[in-house]
Amino acid sequence: MDRQAGFTVLEWMAAITILSIVLAVGIPSFNQQLEQSRLTAATNSLLTGIHFARTEALRIGQRVVICTSADQQTCQPQAAWHDGWIIFPDPTASGQPDGPLLRVHKASGANITITGNQPVANYISYTPDGRTKFLSGAMQMGTITLCGSNYGRQLVINHAGRVRTVRIEC
Repeated sequence: MDRQAGFTVLEWMAAITILSIVLAVGIPSFNQQLEQSRLTAATNSLLTGIHFARTEALRIGQRVVICTSADQQTCQPQAAWHDGWIIFPDPTASGQPDGPLLRVHKASGANITITGNQPVANYISYTPDGRTKFLSGAMQMGTITLCGSNYGRQLVINHAGRVRTVRIEC
């Protein structure tokens, strides 16, 4: 008599049970890893933009502004950082681009909110010496907070225009 090869129903049920337990444990940690990855990408993108604005101000010897912009053409005080931003030279300290933009960043689309406290709610202005100053000339310092559902980062901008990153819980 020939023996048939294969799995019994009991073996299949045991395998499916083990697989479902592994997935139940693994999927939440995968979602957490995905959220952390999106948060890191958004943080790095904004941080790179801020560093670029400072470097350009030093390089070209003019004020350079990075500001919130939903239309990616003009600075919009009603927009938030997660709506997108633009970077442009601003030698007249008008707060609006007079010529070509240096960089444009569209909304990320991720479930991450990016808000700045009052001094940096809508723009950061770098002077030719690399310091942050309001368009009026006063010193500008502040914190931009990036929040996912559980985790976040803060970009803390000091009076010299330098930025440091801090991990937070949201």
